[in-house]
Amino acid sequence: MSIEDKMNEFAPGLVEGQVEFYRVTDDGAVERWWIVPGTFGPTSHGPADWHPCGEGPRPGWYDVDGKALPGDPREAAQ
Repeated sequence: MSIEDKMNEFAPGLVEGQVEFYRVTDDGAVERWWIVPGTFGPTSHGPADWHPCGEGPRPGWYDVDGKALPGDPREAAQ
């Protein structure tokens, strides 16, 4: 694990270019993710105690404002 990955475990969002996203799993759990869009690393994520996705959001990815995204932001074109 890189030092950036270790730092993100304690202070998400420190890596340059990381953006906050939300992911709703198939079972309805909401997770907060810090991702550099268009890449698969580094990331950090965990449960979201609060989220802007509304009541009973559908499984998928959401931006920081709760707007549904067409897919995984890690796969976005840069």
